[in-house]
Amino acid sequence: MKILLLISLLLFSFSLSAQNQKITEKSRIEEIKRNITVSCSNINNIKCNYLQEKSISLLEDDIKNEGEVIFMAPNNLYWKNYKPDNQSFILKNDSVKIVNNNGENIMPIQEHLIFREISKIINNSISNNTIIDENNFITSYEENENFIIINMKPKKNKMKSVLGNMTIHFEKSSYLIHKIEITDNNYDITTITLSDISINQDLDNTLFNF
Repeated sequence: MKILLLISLLLFSFSLSAQNQKITEKSRIEEIKRNITVSCSNINNIKCNYLQEKSISLLEDDIKNEGEVIFMAPNNLYWKNYKPDNQSFILKNDSVKIVNNNGENIMPIQEHLIFREISKIINNSISNNTIIDENNFITSYEENENFIIINMKPKKNKMKSVLGNMTIHFEKSSYLIHKIEITDNNYDITTITLSDISINQDLDNTLFNF
């Protein structure tokens, strides 16, 4: 019985050590921001694969999408979905082009709030700009052995109407984005995980043509 109790205590201690630790020291937060900026300041373009998983409270199984993301400085983003549907989102400056089986549609990015915020985060995280928009979001910081985690809650009512919370995971080894978690106002959760990241490769500029 004592052995079982000891094992239980050890497992409990291990689970506590694996949990995220809150970061409240201003100097540590500034260090994190600085490390992300330094890591990303020399990036002109980035290409990676992504897995998007959406958990909807009314559905038993998650919805999954796979594809690739390509960023090219200063403000071009190509978001290509391969599975299960073939469609793409192209951001160029302040406009978004959506291509799917129904054809093409070009709209101002202001009309696509969540896509705008995801694009802004990716763009800012790999350029020499402010990483976190603290004018529009309430931010808090956490860390564990492998990741820096930044939680963002919108301040403005317009964004609150579609977005409850956004969490960004940065790899400690590189200070690049590994994962973005988005909780909408219906408490449905979308998780975007990035993989196979390549930096400053020769890319086709025509990907961003409208």
